Amino acid sequence: MIIKSIMLISYFLYLKMIKVKLIWTLHNLYPHKYLYKGLERIIRNIVLLLTNKILVASSSIKLDVLREYKFIKEKKIIVVKHGNYRGAYPEKQIDFRERYYIDKNQTVYLFFGAIKQYKGVIDLIEIFKEVANENDKLIIAGQPDAEMMIKLKDYLEEDDDRIIFDLRFIPDDELVPLIRASDFVVLPFEAITTSGSAILAASYEKIIITVNNPTFKEYFTPRMAIFYNHHSELKEAIILSHEFQKDESDYRKFLEETSWEKIRKQIADIIRE
Repeated sequence: MIIKSIMLISYFLYLKMIKVKLIWTLHNLYPHKYLYKGLERIIRNIVLLLTNKILVASSSIKLDVLREYKFIKEKKIIVVKHGNYRGAYPEKQIDFRERYYIDKNQTVYLFFGAIKQYKGVIDLIEIFKEVANENDKLIIAGQPDAEMMIKLKDYLEEDDDRIIFDLRFIPDDELVPLIRASDFVVLPFEAITTSGSAILAASYEKIIITVNNPTFKEYFTPRMAIFYNHHSELKEAIILSHEFQKDESDYRKFLEETSWEKIRKQIADIIRE
């Protein structure tokens, strides 16, 4: 890591020397997995100091960056919202409700994406088993890493037809049909800064159930998402979901505010400065 970091910083110094602008879109304060936080902090501080501008997806992330990396000047950090995914993916002609034998009157909760420890999938399964109605379905769709595959093994052998496992890499052209088949997209992350999965779900007007994250609250209104403060409250969130009413106008506003045309112009102006 030290050797690669020195090479990276040297390359950035060279780019600075020949007057190349460096702009970093900072998604997470730290990687999801790291061995040496102190070293990560040092390297990231250096890289952030070398950049001309730092783009973040929300005002709350900007505050987090300022708290964590105290040498960075506030004027260097600019909030640029994460664009929506409406129309971004090809759509395969597939009916996932038909594939999974789900009746149109049943309520579908969906978790999709890479299945890793920090995403809280095991807790979601346990809570769903406890509180879900007979007419509810939970789809777990995505590829687990080796650690999670071991943890999921026992659940795969259980006889609970309310839970459907589709443990594979979901191709791009199946993502939107999968989301369309759901009523709720559940993202029970244990730790997250922002989430493309949440934005993708909202892009297709799905109700999101997720942790009460400051960034999410800048994107999603109380008529688009059910937020809970602690993981223990996920149970209550799922129970309350049966009475939830979404607001179509809030989704339209979200799509306008996160349009790529608007974001393109904003980033172009930043680069021209």
